Amino acid sequence: MIQYRFFMLFLFSLSLIASCTRLILHETPTATRDDWKMYGGDIGRTNNAHEVLLPPLSVVWENTVSGGFGPYSASTVDDLLCVGDLRGEVRLLDINTGSSFGVRNFGSAVIGTPIIDGNYLYVALAGNENSLLSYNLRNGSVDWRLELGEIETAPLITGNHLYVTTLSGKVVSVEKLKGDIVWIFDPPIAHLNKRSHSSPASDGKVLVYGTDGGYLNAVGVNDGKMLWQTKVNGSILSSPTIIDGKVFIGSLDSTFYSFDLSTGKQIWKQSLNASIYTSQAVNTEYVYASTVNKTLYCLRTGDGSIVWKVNIGSIAQSAPLISGNTVYVGCLDKRLFAFNAGTENVIWEFQTEGRIKSIPVIAQGHLFIFSEDRIVLALQPSGN
Repeated sequence: MIQYRFFMLFLFSLSLIASCTRLILHETPTATRDDWKMYGGDIGRTNNAHEVLLPPLSVVWENTVSGGFGPYSASTVDDLLCVGDLRGEVRLLDINTGSSFGVRNFGSAVIGTPIIDGNYLYVALAGNENSLLSYNLRNGSVDWRLELGEIETAPLITGNHLYVTTLSGKVVSVEKLKGDIVWIFDPPIAHLNKRSHSSPASDGKVLVYGTDGGYLNAVGVNDGKMLWQTKVNGSILSSPTIIDGKVFIGSLDSTFYSFDLSTGKQIWKQSLNASIYTSQAVNTEYVYASTVNKTLYCLRTGDGSIVWKVNIGSIAQSAPLISGNTVYVGCLDKRLFAFNAGTENVIWEFQTEGRIKSIPVIAQGHLFIFSEDRIVLALQPSGN
């Protein structure tokens, strides 16, 4: 009996080792227009869900992972939820059941959202010079890996290219299948602080990102040449949003800005009375942004005027998420709020066991929450 137990324990240990070193899919995921393919849901980083999910919501499954989550959380494709964590693991979960298709440890923290594109998984790593890689989901091997320096932002994918901002402040364009570097943009040396924690956003022609030194840089996606740059009075730690030819961004100077995408000319600015660390959610009418003074603001996209503001009682460390006429916001006091998009009225709230530092994701009738106690929660409308 004892020998049998040791034998079973040995087999279980082997299975754990295998699951940590190999992640294989036997079928190519089928992409849909409703996939949350990358951070922000689209290349403009609008944080606008592709479907409407109305509360109240109830938990339908949960899954515990090995490490905590960065602010960018997960991506989806087909029936897969792709989750990276701060221990360097990327795992694929079944959206409907929470069961695992496997996990792979890439050796360093995954802060930016991993991306699945066809048979390939693209992962950016923090704390590692060999920081951008392509993993083949059909044979379980790393096809290419680039030494770009640490990356604490989310990759952007469009067409045949990946774009990343590195911690040192560079932007790199990479041909996604071969891993060839197409171009590198390195800000002028005059920038005293070129470091970047700002994920790039794009409209397909122009790419924009911020720097810790307070610069907002715009470059051409095809050649990496600078188109314009502008300077604000505080660090830009959040990621910009691009929509309808405009760029939206907040700064540690307690001000929220809108710029013209073509010229970089300021369209408007609005003081929010406290530093803005997190990214925003934007649709054609409104901008939703939070500050360190525990306030969520709704601004008009056209002129920046304040439609409403509300004290949510805690700091929101990640961007809000728009779903139809509902805005979801996760907070450090372990609560997820749902607001009516047109008013400051709370229509629902949900309590988690851990602090919420990552933006929630909506896909295939589910809302996914990523809490600090290393748990992924899947919720659906009550009664489903």
